[in-house]
Amino acid sequence: MNSEGWGLRIMLFFCACLMFALIVSASILNTSFKHNTSKDIEVTAVTYYDLEVRMVNAAKNYIYDNYNDISKATIPISLSTLINNNYIGPINDPDTKENCSGYVIFTKDKNNTQYDPYLRCGTMYKTNGYELQYEN
Repeated sequence: MNSEGWGLRIMLFFCACLMFALIVSASILNTSFKHNTSKDIEVTAVTYYDLEVRMVNAAKNYIYDNYNDISKATIPISLSTLINNNYIGPINDPDTKENCSGYVIFTKDKNNTQYDPYLRCGTMYKTNGYELQYEN
């Protein structure tokens, strides 16, 4: 071989060093990802929309269990009814931690089904169209 260029031994040595560095880097990265599980990640803030979605999901289960054979109806389901029947836990304001009240209006007309959540959390939040008569 030419004494001014790279020989086979030097080329193999550099390739082996590169492979060793890649293996060490991969194992370090893999270890750091294993320690950063979803339990370690901070929980994102709950929004009023999230609370309303929870209410709708609970109302769907309530309707399925109690009114499975209706073709046309409008049924208000209060949050207290959902809580008392163990379909959902108490809902608290994400900011002030006050208890919230609310209801879901279930409407079924022929093949259309609709769930409209209404939530009131103290003075901080109230869904547009909220009516006190449906709370209990």
